[in-house]
Amino acid sequence: MTAGRNDSQAPADAELARYLAAAGSAHSKVGNLEQAANFYEEALEVYHRSLVPNHPSIAALLNNFGVLYEHMGEYDRAMEMHEKALGMRQEVLGEWNTDVSVSLNNLAILHRRLGNYKQALPLYERSLAIRQRSLGETHVAVAVSLNNLGQCYRHMGEPLKALPMHEQALKIFEQALGANHPNVTAALNNLVSLLEQLGRYDEALPLYERRLAVDTD
Repeated sequence: MTAGRNDSQAPADAELARYLAAAGSAHSKVGNLEQAANFYEEALEVYHRSLVPNHPSIAALLNNFGVLYEHMGEYDRAMEMHEKALGMRQEVLGEWNTDVSVSLNNLAILHRRLGNYKQALPLYERSLAIRQRSLGETHVAVAVSLNNLGQCYRHMGEPLKALPMHEQALKIFEQALGANHPNVTAALNNLVSLLEQLGRYDEALPLYERRLAVDTD
C-alpha cells in the first residue's frame, strides 16, 4: 500500500477504478479509443494508490491497455503493456492460470500482426497448453487457440501443420456452439481456404456445401 494514504479509502478507490475501467472498455468497444485511453489512465492511477502493485486488477487493466494501444496502432506501447500484464499474472496467479493464457495469446496476436511469427508461435503454443490443461480439450477457448496457432503456421508457410489445428478447432466449435454459430462459419472459411491452398479441392467441396447451407438457413 502507498505510504501516507488513508487505508479506509482504499475500497472506495478500488470501486471507482473498476467503474473507470469499465467505462474505458465501453468506449473502446464503440471505437472511442482516445476516450477509452483517458478512462484507463484514470483507473490505473486510482488502482496504484489503492492496491498492491502487482494486484490482478492492475494486470487486467494493463492487458486491456495493450489491446487498446494495438487498435490505436501504438505497437511499442501495446507490447510493453502486454509484457507487464503477463509478468504480473505469472508471478501472482501462477504459470497455469487462464488469465496467463489470455496474456500469452494477446502478446502472440501482436507479434503476428507485426510479422514476428517465430516469436508468436511459442506464445500461442503455451497459451493452448494452459487452456487444454485448465479448461479441457473441448472448451471453446481451446478452439480459439487452435485456430490462432493454425493461422500462425499458415503465415510461416507451413500449411500442413496448420491443417489439423483448423480441423480440430472446427470440430470443437461445432460441438460447443452449434452449426450456425459465427465462430463455426469463420472456422469453415479458414479450413476451406487452407484446403484450397493445398490443392485439396475434393475435401474443400463438402465444406463449401456446409458453408452455403449455413448461409441459407
